[in-house]
Amino acid sequence: MTKSSIVNYTVIGATVLIAVSRVIPHWPNFTPVMAVALLGGAIFGAKRYGFIIPLAAMVLSDLLLGLVMGWEYAFHDTQIVVYGLMAVIYGMGVWMRNDSPVKLVFGGGTAAAVLFFLVTNAAVWMFGSMYPHNLSGLMMSYSAGLAFYRDGGNFLFNAIASTWLFSGLVLVARAMAIRVSESTAQ
Repeated sequence: MTKSSIVNYTVIGATVLIAVSRVIPHWPNFTPVMAVALLGGAIFGAKRYGFIIPLAAMVLSDLLLGLVMGWEYAFHDTQIVVYGLMAVIYGMGVWMRNDSPVKLVFGGGTAAAVLFFLVTNAAVWMFGSMYPHNLSGLMMSYSAGLAFYRDGGNFLFNAIASTWLFSGLVLVARAMAIRVSESTAQ
């Protein structure tokens, strides 16, 4: 098998696994998507795989969610914002690629999760009709977002902890793969 084939199968496999993680029952916002976007930027830099994997996983899982839960659930007014945030989080990873793994996982992971919360709830306020379009409405959107996450599990725990956990797992798996490839090359 060629190196190119291995890379292609790895990208496809990772995309499917990440997509499935969003479809199977899980705590709200406890998926590897943010971690993979962040580390995709840090590990792959400007190469396309780092961004393709989380974005393709989001699109694939949104299609699956649409089939199961209804299209209005999968495709909504803030969809482009969510996808755009994956690009921003990927960019954070590119920017942090020379930082220590600890700073990348904990600093980048925390920043990514908090940014996701702030921007997506602002988008719901801005593009929706649930809240008045003033500062009070924006605060109501953030409060409702916190209550939503609290009722299904704490946002800060789920989004931040899952990003920390999955980032750490990806870094450990990568280190192990490098070690195995180096030992087999000798």
